[in-house]
Amino acid sequence: VVSFDGSTTIEEFLHTLNQEIGCRDVHQSGFTLFSDDPIEKDLEHFIDLQAKLCDIISKWETALREKGSGKFENTRVIQLTYKSRCYWRAAAKMETDRERLLLSYQVNQQVVHGKFPVNRELAFELASLMAQIDFGEYNNDKARGSGQGSNPNHLVLQALDKFYPIRYRSNITPDQLRELQEKLQDKWIALKGRSVVDCVRIYLTCTRKWPFFGATLYQAKVRIYEM
Repeated sequence: VVSFDGSTTIEEFLHTLNQEIGCRDVHQSGFTLFSDDPIEKDLEHFIDLQAKLCDIISKWETALREKGSGKFENTRVIQLTYKSRCYWRAAAKMETDRERLLLSYQVNQQVVHGKFPVNRELAFELASLMAQIDFGEYNNDKARGSGQGSNPNHLVLQALDKFYPIRYRSNITPDQLRELQEKLQDKWIALKGRSVVDCVRIYLTCTRKWPFFGATLYQAKVRIYEM
């Protein structure tokens, strides 16, 4: 828990947060805070470091009230996301373990949503590494005890859903889904004994080979002008 008051700026808040979680200063790590949009889904806003956190929260709530239903929705609150905004390849050696872990999860989101180029084989390798990082070592007993009745592969299904690209698992047959599960399970089991730090290192070593690693891709439409 990071406390703040009416005068706390985003930079001051981040300074305390970084000390708590083991990350470097925002100007060194490139990690900073983003807020969700009160109206548009899947839209995030970078928050100026000199802005006061309470002011940001107040403006978000005002926008929700004015552009939304006109009433204050006490079921919705601002969502702040701590993520990498600027990446410097030359500074990679100075990253802390926590920064590397957070970066792995951020890259994984890009992989899952098709914003990071991977073929099917690499997608399995990366998904198994993330499964080992997130769930720990694969355990048949744990998989069977996931509370999903007679489905012993629930944990693998969770891993596929969280870490495998959506485009490679859309519109597939039950048999094809079973093949994906078996392949991911085999690769996950093969990582037995690998620590979180080790898996993060392997994951980032693979993904950093892409020349645009650290960049953010956005969808765009071609605008056609009539002559």
